[in-house]
Amino acid sequence: MRYHEIPYLARVLENAKPVNTAQNIMGFSANVKQLYGDKSVLLGNAAEFLGPVFSSGVTIAVDVLDRQLKGEVVDWDKEFVVQLCKGVDTFRTFVIAWYDGRLKDVIFHQSANPKIKSMISSILASYGWAEKILL
Repeated sequence: MRYHEIPYLARVLENAKPVNTAQNIMGFSANVKQLYGDKSVLLGNAAEFLGPVFSSGVTIAVDVLDRQLKGEVVDWDKEFVVQLCKGVDTFRTFVIAWYDGRLKDVIFHQSANPKIKSMISSILASYGWAEKILL
């Protein structure tokens, strides 16, 4: 439905002029240059936004943050950034495969292997950071 088909919107927007031409969004993710600072750390979508499906990094930062708050020395690069990137890369593969159709083809394949569906479900349930297969 277009705005001019809705009487209220047609009335409100009757003298509106576009400020930009219609554009396409070429990407679906956003990331930042630095994930932590002297007294801060970016978690969840603030750290890495892949799309409306995944929220990255909250679970893997909890232990590191807790240890730092208790006065322990932590290596944020090794214990957070490297780990976050592993999971994000896994999730990114799934997001790209969803948008280009490959993931749907695997999930809805007529003779799909139940073990593969279980593995996909594990990843989608936020096991993107698991180093071992959880079945």
